[in-house]
Amino acid sequence: MKKILKAAVFGAVFLLYFMGVRANVSLQEESRTVTLFLENEAADAKTAQEICLQEEEGAGIQGGTGEGTPLCFWGEQGGLTLTCQETGSRYTVTEVLTSGSPRLVLPEGEVLSLWEDGCLLDEQTAYELFGTENAAGQTVWSQEQSYTVRGTFQSFRPLMVRQAKETDGEILRAVSMKLSDMDRAAAETEQFSLKYGLAGEWVDFVFWGALAGDLLLLLPALLCAAGVRLLIREGKRMESAWGRAAFYLGAVLLAAGAFFVLSDYFSLPASMIPGEWSDFSFWEDFWEGQRKNILTIFQTAQGEAQLTMLSHFGISVLGSLSSALGCMIALRS
Repeated sequence: MKKILKAAVFGAVFLLYFMGVRANVSLQEESRTVTLFLENEAADAKTAQEICLQEEEGAGIQGGTGEGTPLCFWGEQGGLTLTCQETGSRYTVTEVLTSGSPRLVLPEGEVLSLWEDGCLLDEQTAYELFGTENAAGQTVWSQEQSYTVRGTFQSFRPLMVRQAKETDGEILRAVSMKLSDMDRAAAETEQFSLKYGLAGEWVDFVFWGALAGDLLLLLPALLCAAGVRLLIREGKRMESAWGRAAFYLGAVLLAAGAFFVLSDYFSLPASMIPGEWSDFSFWEDFWEGQRKNILTIFQTAQGEAQLTMLSHFGISVLGSLSSALGCMIALRS
């Protein structure tokens, strides 16, 4: 009975660990997106498109559309009134204009890369205007301009999302970019800012991705430690010196191999390393910066995507810690 219970605990441990790994895969992809909020200036659609095209050429992407690059300029303006001429319904929303790859702002934004003349509406706005949350194909009017609704999405704010035009003027006040190398996040963002002369504050979630990934190393570390302990214990039971030496050597090799393999997967973002270890205010400023990042993003349309990211972070951390705890319980029983 005890063996069956122990096997069940180990089964639950690996099930929880698999859950954490699966959530972490999505988290690592989502946490690669960083956003620069421009200071004192904004870009227009033409400028944004030129930068996107240059980034496409630098990345070796063929086509020259400005949509294949992992880059998106975007901006918001509130108080926009939408009208449905068929029903006579009117609804006030916040308009989100994008240039580049809209999916970096909203997961559903990929639709806009295919339809320049279309827009996306949140489900509540679609219901208020057309009486249905699935309003794809309907026509909405804004300031005597018609747009075809290409799709709807869930949102805690009333939103209309569309691609920016040159006639919109300088409205794009943020740019989101997908990092190519998480370990060089600071250098990559600084290089981008200097290259195009863009000044502002970068907001990123690299730390959360690194933390979740590092916590997944707990279970392998515990299992390796248990293996080392077992080899040492069995070595002590051996009567011959050669037998003890063989088990002790195996323990050393296992410990060394585990250290080198796990340390290769361990990630410590540069933003977490203080310039001087005597700077005791570093961590207070660091955590305050992380809190501001979350609040800043949540106040924008991109907060929709970050809610999903934090959900994956929670599942990954839960899977890591619970599987590690279950492993400790099983090993002690």
